[in-house]
Amino acid sequence: MSRKKSGQLFSTQLRQLPRGDHGDGGGLYLVKEEQENSGKWVFRFTSPLSGKRRRMGMGAYPEVSLANARDKALAARSLLSEYKDPIEERRKEEYERKKSHGLTFEECALKYISAKCKEWKGEEKGTTYRKHKGQLELHVFPSIGKRPVAGIDKHDIIKILEPVFHDKKGRTAEKLIEYIKSVLDYAKAHNWREGENPAEWRGNLDKIFPAPSKIAPVKHHDALDYRLMPLFMAELKKSQGLTAIACRFAILNASRSGEARGARWEEIDLEKKLWTIPAKRIKANADHTVTLSRPALELLNEVKPLSNGAGLIFPNSKGKPFSDNGLLKAAKLAGKAIGSPAITLHGFRASFRTWTGEETDYPREVAEHALSHAVGGSVERAYSRGTMEDKRRPLMEAWGRFCMGENG
Repeated sequence: MSRKKSGQLFSTQLRQLPRGDHGDGGGLYLVKEEQENSGKWVFRFTSPLSGKRRRMGMGAYPEVSLANARDKALAARSLLSEYKDPIEERRKEEYERKKSHGLTFEECALKYISAKCKEWKGEEKGTTYRKHKGQLELHVFPSIGKRPVAGIDKHDIIKILEPVFHDKKGRTAEKLIEYIKSVLDYAKAHNWREGENPAEWRGNLDKIFPAPSKIAPVKHHDALDYRLMPLFMAELKKSQGLTAIACRFAILNASRSGEARGARWEEIDLEKKLWTIPAKRIKANADHTVTLSRPALELLNEVKPLSNGAGLIFPNSKGKPFSDNGLLKAAKLAGKAIGSPAITLHGFRASFRTWTGEETDYPREVAEHALSHAVGGSVERAYSRGTMEDKRRPLMEAWGRFCMGENG
């Protein structure tokens, strides 16, 4: 790991810093990790008790800002000036707090997301985990994080939400209510608190705040006009980079970016013209089969020599899946070339759905199955367990021909 020579950091440069240790002076370091724009703050010091060098965590970056990390480092240096070990002092404080007040909201929240993340894609390394933890650290922990979870009441929740609603951040408010309520439900289930949940929306917070959806409409993914898809695919095909090819593969199959980026040759049956995506890789409880069109099969044959038909179909230089941003960059370049720069990868699925409704006579259920969406209520799904594979095949064949600019 590379090490940066100590010297004061600037908040504007943090995002661009490479992987490694970057000193801010006075024992404070930002340790950047492989993942883009992520890392942790560390305070290094010599313990006045043992004389040994120690490392004290100061929080995750970018959730903890440079200014906050400096404040924490200053407090640690103050303890050192009193011949106290900051790590041991922190342990004493935690012990006393637990002994006298019980579990704090922050401790309970971290226990909850650590337990819950086993259901989320990527678990503790996934986007859902980072979003939960990041929103709590930004909006909730500063206000009630150190408070006993048993004592959190409606006034605490209102205090957290008022500035969010004032700034008309409806989506953020909606998520915070969901996260706080889940943590408090978790605490009650473990007998760490009693009574009603103060973060309950219906019959409680809805009497105080407007509906989040009314103050800030949810922004949907920008979708390419399906009529421009043949032109877009032709532009995308000009690039021979694997990210552009993976993007084409995702579009031809109306699949999610992560499904295409993580596609493996063992999931492909070229004879049956099927791609079976394991349930663990998708937002479903069962495997999802994709019927491969002729253009999709031609693309697979095009890239097969690159990996000898084994492992990942679209590996990066390190043999791992490309990032979502890699495919997005390729898509935006092609979109810019045809005058449609406002593009998202998920929006291509919306383009497929719109094309299905506008240009074909296929039933809605067939298109929804192609998108791996649940169709109907739980009772209806119980009586309809088929995958409509035979009906999806001509639909995907027609979509493939349309994308490639072929008539008929």
